Amino acid sequence: MTARSFVVTERDAGARLDRFLHEQRPDLSRSLLQRLIERGGVTIDGRPGRSAEKIRAGQTVQVEMPAPEPVGLVPAKIPLE
Repeated sequence: MTARSFVVTERDAGARLDRFLHEQRPDLSRSLLQRLIERGGVTIDGRPGRSAEKIRAGQTVQVEMPAPEPVGLVPAKIPLE
């Protein structure tokens, strides 16, 4: 599991938590971020956050990214000539 922290600036104050996180991590979809929030993987100053919650300047938002699940792919034996 990987943890990442972000401090809310004056510019970001008043934004929804899910939108703020998407701006910080544009490589992650908002739906994925919302699922992380719902599962308790996102905290604001140490307490669980809510997707629609408005954030305030100076707050620390921490995101716990779960380790990727193995896909379980098995190579097929293919005769090569």
